[in-house]
Amino acid sequence: PKTPPSSSTSSACAPDLVESKEDMERSFEVAKKRNLVVMTFSYFSGPDAMKGVRRVVGGVHHRTARGSSVRCVVYLLGFPDSLVREMGTYHNVELVRVEEEFSALGDAVGRSFENADQALLQWLPTVMEHSIAKYGKVWFVNPDHFLQKGAIETVDNALTRHGHVLLKFSDSDKFTVRVHGYVDGSVAYRTLIEASNACPERPCPLADFPERALALRQSLSSD
Repeated sequence: PKTPPSSSTSSACAPDLVESKEDMERSFEVAKKRNLVVMTFSYFSGPDAMKGVRRVVGGVHHRTARGSSVRCVVYLLGFPDSLVREMGTYHNVELVRVEEEFSALGDAVGRSFENADQALLQWLPTVMEHSIAKYGKVWFVNPDHFLQKGAIETVDNALTRHGHVLLKFSDSDKFTVRVHGYVDGSVAYRTLIEASNACPERPCPLADFPERALALRQSLSSD
Protein backbone atom coordinates (compact mmCIF):
# COMPACT_ATOMS: atom_id res chain seq x y z
CA PRO A 1 0.00 0.00 0.00
CA LYS A 2 1.03 3.58 -0.61
CA THR A 3 1.64 6.02 2.22
CA PRO A 4 -1.37 8.34 2.43
CA PRO A 5 -0.71 12.01 1.60
CA SER A 6 0.09 14.46 4.35
CA SER A 7 -2.36 17.19 5.26
CA SER A 8 0.15 20.01 4.85
CA THR A 9 -0.07 22.12 1.71
CA SER A 10 1.81 21.45 -1.50
CA SER A 11 1.33 21.80 -5.22
CA ALA A 12 -0.74 19.11 -6.86
CA CYS A 13 1.02 16.29 -8.65
CA ALA A 14 0.31 15.63 -12.30
CA PRO A 15 -1.39 12.27 -12.93
CA ASP A 16 0.80 9.50 -14.30
CA LEU A 17 -1.39 8.14 -17.10
CA VAL A 18 0.69 5.12 -17.99
CA GLU A 19 -2.14 3.10 -19.50
CA SER A 20 -3.14 3.69 -23.08
CA LYS A 21 -6.29 5.62 -23.87
CA GLU A 22 -7.84 2.39 -25.12
CA ASP A 23 -7.12 0.61 -21.82
CA MET A 24 -8.61 3.45 -19.82
CA GLU A 25 -11.74 3.53 -21.96
CA ARG A 26 -12.10 -0.25 -21.65
CA SER A 27 -11.85 -0.06 -17.85
CA PHE A 28 -14.41 2.72 -17.78
CA GLU A 29 -16.91 0.87 -19.98
CA VAL A 30 -16.75 -2.16 -17.70
CA ALA A 31 -16.83 -0.27 -14.41
CA LYS A 32 -19.74 2.04 -15.27
CA LYS A 33 -22.04 -0.99 -15.58
CA ARG A 34 -21.33 -2.11 -12.03
CA ASN A 35 -23.63 -1.46 -9.07
CA LEU A 36 -23.17 1.78 -7.19
CA VAL A 37 -21.45 1.81 -3.81
CA VAL A 38 -22.02 4.67 -1.37
CA MET A 39 -18.82 5.03 0.64
CA THR A 40 -18.07 7.03 3.76
CA PHE A 41 -14.96 7.50 5.89
CA SER A 42 -14.89 8.57 9.51
CA TYR A 43 -12.16 9.29 12.04
CA PHE A 44 -13.08 8.84 15.70
CA SER A 45 -12.58 12.36 17.01
CA GLY A 46 -15.13 11.92 19.82
CA PRO A 47 -18.50 10.39 20.75
CA ASP A 48 -20.36 12.35 18.07
CA ALA A 49 -18.38 10.69 15.27
CA MET A 50 -20.75 7.73 15.20
CA LYS A 51 -23.77 9.97 14.60
CA GLY A 52 -22.46 10.93 11.18
CA VAL A 53 -21.75 7.33 10.22
CA ARG A 54 -25.27 6.32 11.24
CA ARG A 55 -26.61 9.25 9.20
CA VAL A 56 -25.02 8.01 5.96
CA VAL A 57 -25.80 4.33 6.55
CA GLY A 58 -29.37 5.12 7.54
CA GLY A 59 -29.75 7.41 4.55
CA VAL A 60 -28.76 4.64 2.14
CA HIS A 61 -31.26 2.24 3.72
CA HIS A 62 -34.03 4.85 3.80
CA ARG A 63 -33.46 5.97 0.21
CA THR A 64 -33.19 2.53 -1.41
CA ALA A 65 -35.79 -0.17 -1.80
CA ARG A 66 -35.47 -3.48 0.00
CA GLY A 67 -33.24 -5.78 -2.02
CA SER A 68 -31.56 -2.87 -3.80
CA SER A 69 -28.18 -3.54 -5.39
CA VAL A 70 -26.80 -0.34 -3.85
CA ARG A 71 -24.59 -1.05 -0.88
CA CYS A 72 -22.82 1.08 1.70
CA VAL A 73 -19.13 0.70 2.57
CA VAL A 74 -17.87 2.31 5.77
CA TYR A 75 -14.18 2.99 6.49
CA LEU A 76 -13.56 3.58 10.20
CA LEU A 77 -10.33 4.88 11.74
CA GLY A 78 -9.69 4.85 15.48
CA PHE A 79 -13.17 3.69 16.50
CA PRO A 80 -13.66 1.71 19.74
CA ASP A 81 -14.43 -1.98 19.33
CA SER A 82 -17.94 -1.55 20.73
CA LEU A 83 -18.92 0.91 17.98
CA VAL A 84 -17.28 -1.21 15.31
CA ARG A 85 -19.37 -4.18 16.45
CA GLU A 86 -22.50 -2.06 16.19
CA MET A 87 -21.77 -1.29 12.55
CA GLY A 88 -21.47 -5.00 11.89
CA THR A 89 -25.18 -5.41 12.71
CA TYR A 90 -26.40 -3.25 9.82
CA HIS A 91 -27.82 -4.97 6.74
CA ASN A 92 -26.01 -4.61 3.40
CA VAL A 93 -23.14 -2.64 4.95
CA GLU A 94 -19.50 -3.56 4.49
CA LEU A 95 -17.19 -2.40 7.26
CA VAL A 96 -13.48 -1.70 6.73
CA ARG A 97 -11.27 -1.01 9.73
CA VAL A 98 -8.49 1.18 8.40
CA GLU A 99 -6.07 -0.05 11.08
CA GLU A 100 -6.44 -3.63 9.88
CA GLU A 101 -6.77 -3.13 6.12
CA PHE A 102 -3.75 -0.83 5.90
CA SER A 103 -1.68 -2.24 8.77
CA ALA A 104 1.43 -2.34 6.58
CA LEU A 105 1.54 1.45 6.78
CA GLY A 106 2.49 1.21 10.46
CA ASP A 107 2.64 4.51 12.33
CA ALA A 108 0.85 6.34 9.50
CA VAL A 109 -2.32 4.44 10.42
CA GLY A 110 -2.34 4.96 14.16
CA ARG A 111 -1.37 8.62 14.31
CA SER A 112 -3.66 11.14 15.93
CA PHE A 113 -5.24 14.02 14.03
CA GLU A 114 -6.33 17.41 15.30
CA ASN A 115 -9.79 16.90 13.80
CA ALA A 116 -11.82 14.83 11.37
CA ASP A 117 -11.08 17.19 8.47
CA GLN A 118 -7.34 16.62 8.80
CA ALA A 119 -7.85 12.85 8.75
CA LEU A 120 -10.11 13.17 5.71
CA LEU A 121 -7.54 15.10 3.67
CA GLN A 122 -4.85 12.54 4.45
CA TRP A 123 -6.79 9.31 4.07
CA LEU A 124 -9.49 9.88 1.46
CA PRO A 125 -7.29 9.21 -1.63
CA THR A 126 -6.16 5.91 -0.10
CA VAL A 127 -9.61 4.63 0.87
CA MET A 128 -11.15 5.90 -2.39
CA GLU A 129 -8.58 4.02 -4.46
CA HIS A 130 -9.14 0.91 -2.34
CA SER A 131 -12.92 1.03 -2.84
CA ILE A 132 -12.71 1.88 -6.55
CA ALA A 133 -10.41 -1.11 -7.13
CA LYS A 134 -12.97 -3.39 -5.50
CA TYR A 135 -16.29 -1.94 -6.68
CA GLY A 136 -15.55 0.17 -9.76
CA LYS A 137 -18.26 2.80 -9.19
CA VAL A 138 -18.12 4.70 -5.89
CA TRP A 139 -19.82 7.79 -4.48
CA PHE A 140 -18.13 9.25 -1.39
CA VAL A 141 -20.41 11.02 1.11
CA ASN A 142 -18.82 12.64 4.16
CA PRO A 143 -20.57 11.81 7.46
CA ASP A 144 -21.71 15.41 7.92
CA HIS A 145 -24.00 15.19 4.88
CA PHE A 146 -27.60 14.01 4.51
CA LEU A 147 -28.73 11.96 1.51
CA GLN A 148 -31.55 13.81 -0.23
CA LYS A 149 -34.47 12.04 -1.88
CA GLY A 150 -33.52 10.87 -5.36
CA ALA A 151 -29.82 11.60 -4.85
CA ILE A 152 -28.65 8.00 -5.19
CA GLU A 153 -30.44 7.48 -8.51
CA THR A 154 -29.25 10.85 -9.84
CA VAL A 155 -25.64 10.15 -8.92
CA ASP A 156 -25.74 6.62 -10.32
CA ASN A 157 -27.00 7.92 -13.66
CA ALA A 158 -24.42 10.72 -13.74
CA LEU A 159 -21.57 8.34 -13.00
CA THR A 160 -22.71 5.99 -15.76
CA ARG A 161 -22.89 8.86 -18.27
CA HIS A 162 -19.90 11.00 -17.28
CA GLY A 163 -17.65 8.87 -15.07
CA HIS A 164 -17.59 11.36 -12.21
CA VAL A 165 -19.72 13.54 -9.95
CA LEU A 166 -18.36 16.76 -8.48
CA LEU A 167 -20.45 19.06 -6.33
CA LYS A 168 -19.98 22.69 -5.31
CA PHE A 169 -20.51 24.25 -1.90
CA SER A 170 -24.01 25.66 -1.65
CA ASP A 171 -22.67 29.18 -1.04
CA SER A 172 -19.60 29.09 -3.25
CA ASP A 173 -18.35 28.34 -6.74
CA LYS A 174 -15.74 25.96 -5.32
CA PHE A 175 -16.05 22.18 -5.50
CA THR A 176 -16.23 20.33 -2.20
CA VAL A 177 -14.06 17.39 -1.18
CA ARG A 178 -16.90 16.16 1.04
CA VAL A 179 -19.13 14.73 -1.71
CA HIS A 180 -17.79 13.33 -4.98
CA GLY A 181 -17.83 10.09 -6.97
CA TYR A 182 -15.94 8.26 -9.71
CA VAL A 183 -15.96 5.33 -12.08
CA ASP A 184 -12.74 3.37 -12.47
CA GLY A 185 -10.87 4.47 -15.59
CA SER A 186 -12.45 7.91 -15.80
CA VAL A 187 -10.26 10.95 -16.41
CA ALA A 188 -11.55 12.59 -13.22
CA TYR A 189 -10.61 9.61 -11.07
CA ARG A 190 -7.15 9.38 -12.55
CA THR A 191 -6.57 13.11 -12.23
CA LEU A 192 -8.00 13.84 -8.79
CA ILE A 193 -7.53 10.60 -6.84
CA GLU A 194 -4.86 8.43 -8.40
CA ALA A 195 -2.60 11.44 -8.83
CA SER A 196 -2.81 12.12 -5.10
CA ASN A 197 -1.63 8.58 -4.34
CA ALA A 198 0.98 8.28 -7.07
CA CYS A 199 2.85 11.49 -6.28
CA PRO A 200 6.55 10.58 -5.96
CA GLU A 201 7.17 13.25 -3.34
CA ARG A 202 5.31 13.88 -0.11
CA PRO A 203 3.16 15.68 0.81
CA CYS A 204 0.57 15.55 -1.95
CA PRO A 205 -2.64 16.70 -0.23
CA LEU A 206 -6.29 17.11 -1.05
CA ALA A 207 -6.19 20.60 0.42
CA ASP A 208 -6.19 22.03 -3.10
CA PHE A 209 -8.96 19.69 -4.30
CA PRO A 210 -11.44 22.55 -5.05
CA GLU A 211 -8.96 24.23 -7.41
CA ARG A 212 -7.95 21.00 -9.13
CA ALA A 213 -11.58 19.95 -9.54
CA LEU A 214 -12.44 23.32 -11.10
CA ALA A 215 -9.50 23.06 -13.51
CA LEU A 216 -10.56 19.55 -14.48
CA ARG A 217 -14.17 20.60 -15.09
CA GLN A 218 -13.02 23.51 -17.27
CA SER A 219 -10.71 21.18 -19.19
CA LEU A 220 -13.44 18.62 -19.81
CA SER A 221 -15.90 21.33 -20.84
CA SER A 222 -13.50 22.65 -23.46
CA ASP A 223 -12.91 19.25 -25.06
